Amino acid sequence: MFSLIIIELLISNKNMTEDIVKDKAVAIAETVKDGLTAHMTNGIMDKRSNYLKNIADIQSVDEIWLIRGEKVDKQYGKGLSFEQPKDNIDKRVIKTGKQESFFDDTLIGHSSYRITIPYIATSKGNIDCMSC
Repeated sequence: MFSLIIIELLISNKNMTEDIVKDKAVAIAETVKDGLTAHMTNGIMDKRSNYLKNIADIQSVDEIWLIRGEKVDKQYGKGLSFEQPKDNIDKRVIKTGKQESFFDDTLIGHSSYRITIPYIATSKGNIDCMSC
């Protein structure tokens, strides 16, 4: 009985930890989106790499990158090297416009969570992304 209780506690703790990590990742992604929107409206998109480096320095963030879609490249020219798809996940998210995420979970060692969120231009909200 004691072993079953311990196993149940471990599973519950793991699930709770995953939920916290997901929430934190989404919050960081929203912060990046809002920061980039501010960069765009203030005409300082050439400073975006510094901004992203600062976000990547947040504790427990291993890496952060942007991917530019084909239409953005056509309108503004080819993006920087860090704005190119890294793998098939990036390519799928750009193609489908749907968020993807997964845990790389290990019992011993470094576990990680990856979330890839498409930022889709819209005319809704305070800023009309479609105006430019």
